[in-house]
Amino acid sequence: MHSIVDLSDYANHNFNLVTQLSSDVYLCTLVVWSISLKRKIRLVYLLNNSANSHALCKTN
Repeated sequence: MHSIVDLSDYANHNFNLVTQLSSDVYLCTLVVWSISLKRKIRLVYLLNNSANSHALCKTN
């Protein structure tokens, strides 16, 4: 069974905190299965609590 990672509910995922970049910015990662690539990928998640925003990218 495959699921889609819904980042609007950040607290319900098992993201690993890597480091706190500043007082309100956190760098987190999560390994997920990519259906299209048919392999595991690592998602990198930047969370900015002060701006109530986030960014997501994939690493190899």
